[in-house]
Amino acid sequence: NPGGAGVFQIRDFRFFISNLILSQGGKTYAEPDSYHLLRFDNETSSHSITLTDVPLRDISDLRFLVGIDAQTNAAVNRRDDLDPEGVMSWSEDAGHKFVVFEGALRIGETVSPLIYQVGFSENAREVSVSLPVGAAGQDAEEIALNVDLSKLFAGTYKIDMAAMPSVDKSRDDARMLAENYATMVSFGF
Repeated sequence: NPGGAGVFQIRDFRFFISNLILSQGGKTYAEPDSYHLLRFDNETSSHSITLTDVPLRDISDLRFLVGIDAQTNAAVNRRDDLDPEGVMSWSEDAGHKFVVFEGALRIGETVSPLIYQVGFSENAREVSVSLPVGAAGQDAEEIALNVDLSKLFAGTYKIDMAAMPSVDKSRDDARMLAENYATMVSFGF
């Protein structure tokens, strides 16, 4: 628990990225229909995205939104290709959930549930990742990024999970988590 006592456990963690843009010098490639639901509920706690027909030979920068752009988020059909299971859709007409974290907080012998669901178009956050020279060169087939889940609770705002065990429709609480998740992705090896 970055903001207080206890240790958190993860049951489910997933988030959307959209509007993926790859850059090389002054050239850019924007992935068409760029919406990816990243899920980390597997044995490796990892997720991969495959892009085909990228015209750039070397990638120096990545940009994307954590969340979904406002126009798509306002679309009427919530259970579309973005989220066929409906887990990342609000039950009413409020768009998609951008980030979902569910788990538990253990303080001594006490275990309390944790549920964080952040959406609202104003909470989409652009993430920019600069790659070291040669990290995605001509023969590179993959770029590894790290997602530091603890930054969801200890970025710009330090969150005490015991004091704030859930976020659902509170725009102020969602804004704090959005500021934090803007910093949770970085270049990895």
